[in-house]
Amino acid sequence: MIAEHRQRAAADLDVRVDREGEGGLRVILAGELDMPAGRLLAAAAHDLRPAAGAVTFDLSRLRFIDCAGLRVLIEVQAAAERDGREIGFDARVSRQVARLLDLTGQRQTLHWHTD
Repeated sequence: MIAEHRQRAAADLDVRVDREGEGGLRVILAGELDMPAGRLLAAAAHDLRPAAGAVTFDLSRLRFIDCAGLRVLIEVQAAAERDGREIGFDARVSRQVARLLDLTGQRQTLHWHTD
């Protein structure tokens, strides 16, 4: 599942999944989220679909993200919403993520968790 995606993207993106709260999952992204890594993240997020609880993405360890990576995050959120699943993003983001969100005006598009 996730380990397979981690292996294939090891040079650019590390995806780690931790359990949190009551059945929730925290997906920690570290490294670079660009188009190739984004495809792997989309596949990994699809593997999380059976998860019973909420899924929170932690973007605080990303050192690079481009518009293709941001698009994947938006698509992952949209797919979760279509499936009726709870998904969100930790509001503590890296400087690079904050800059891209501000430059693109997409900050309000994602659902942020502040706790």
